[in-house]
Amino acid sequence: MGESFQEVRDWLIAHLRPGMQVENWSRAAELGKSRLRVKAFTIASEPSRLGIMVESQGTRGPRLVRWQDLKEVWEKWEPYKAGLVKRKDLFADNVNTTYAIALLHFYEVNQ
Repeated sequence: MGESFQEVRDWLIAHLRPGMQVENWSRAAELGKSRLRVKAFTIASEPSRLGIMVESQGTRGPRLVRWQDLKEVWEKWEPYKAGLVKRKDLFADNVNTTYAIALLHFYEVNQ
């Protein structure tokens, strides 16, 4: 994973484009312990200074994944992947956890 969150953020800004599909990912699904309800989401617009706008099947429209939300998941990324931190503990009140996990995984496999 990036040396700093700024490195991850800069890479995502440089590589995400409107209309791109990002596959959802979770540690549990990879281990066969759960299934992903929605397989992917779409980048709705160019990343901005506030975050990344995404759209997903079954939602009421675009949703902003704030950089701060992503950073809080990034800070626990390695322990999460190792099974030391549960998904529910990544961020106390983050409705964007699914998107943050998928975006960090996208970065990791594509950078």
